[in-house]
Order: sequence, then C-alpha cells, then structure tokens
Amino acid sequence: LMITRGDRIRAYPTGAQRRLLERWHGAKRWLWNAALEIRSAAYRECGLRLAGNDLSRWLTVWKRTPRHE
Repeated sequence: LMITRGDRIRAYPTGAQRRLLERWHGAKRWLWNAALEIRSAAYRECGLRLAGNDLSRWLTVWKRTPRHE
C-alpha cells in the first residue's frame, strides 16, 4: 500500500518572478516534447524502447553542447 500526500500552497510572485516562472515552464515543455520526439523516433525507426535512464543520459550530453549550456 502506497500513500501519497500532497500539499497546496498559494504564491503571489512579482512580475519578474512570474516572467522567470513562465520561462522555466516554457523550457520544461520544450524539453518534454524534445524527449518525447526522440523516444518516438527511436521506436518508429529502430523498434527501440528508450527508458528514462537513456533519456537522462541524452540530456546530460545535450546540456554540454555549446549551444545549450
């Protein structure tokens, strides 16, 4: 039996904080979609099922490329 507990908080960010949060969420959406495309392409083209660890390794290498620091 697994019990999951969640808490709710309310935040009132300033304008600068709101812009930063929007930027982070945009980056998160982009990364999710990029990882999904990589995973889908690997399965579609090679029948390869990539696990979370595989995508994590890809992300580590990708972050070290000069364009994506």
